[in-house]
Amino acid sequence: MKKKLLIIGGVLLGVLLAAYVLVIFFCGSLIRSRVNADGPRLTQSSVTLTAAQFSPLNGCGKLVGLAVGNPKGWSNPEALKLKSISIDVVPSTLLSDHIVINEIVIDDPELVYENRIIASNLGDLIKNIGQATARPAGDPSGRHVTYEIKKLRLERGRVKLGVGPTAVTLDLPAIEFNNLGSGKGVSTEELSLLVMRMIVSDVVKGVPAELDKGVTGAGSIAVTALKSSFKVLSALVGGI
Repeated sequence: MKKKLLIIGGVLLGVLLAAYVLVIFFCGSLIRSRVNADGPRLTQSSVTLTAAQFSPLNGCGKLVGLAVGNPKGWSNPEALKLKSISIDVVPSTLLSDHIVINEIVIDDPELVYENRIIASNLGDLIKNIGQATARPAGDPSGRHVTYEIKKLRLERGRVKLGVGPTAVTLDLPAIEFNNLGSGKGVSTEELSLLVMRMIVSDVVKGVPAELDKGVTGAGSIAVTALKSSFKVLSALVGGI
């Protein structure tokens, strides 16, 4: 009898483990498909996510290899690449209309910054996402889902100023924001805009100080032009 119970217990454990793996796989696959389908509508450029993992049981997940293409009219194919995004969600809120996220950590973001006097590729991305925010598509299920993020952090960021052999790469300082969307929460579109504005605010705050120190490969005229474009960007991020 004990042997039979052990066999039954082993089979049940195996089934549970298999079900757990399937749930994580399908959740990750669903997230990847959703990002790749909805991203271009928000940015009006290409958006690709390489892989995603998420466990609804503990609310932890990770997105790997998120690349956002440049808007039309800019040279480089991509405006930014995010190596990994770690997410910690309160599991009990996953099926509610107000999802609470304990923490989002964006690790190793890499941006390419192009500018023309009073315009820039990152500025155009913010404008595109802002337009999508003004006409939200809503959740495919018909629910109006909002998000609250207790902590959002960017680490080990880099920005490449310009394209080609004259491009200059600078490190960005780590940046953290707390209690985003507290109260009523923010929509998917608003969350995307918030994250993009925060990433760009990292550029606005970190790069001018580095340029003041003097950067090899960046002439005085180029530096002046960059600083002017950063003022325009600063207005777009709205004092974040």
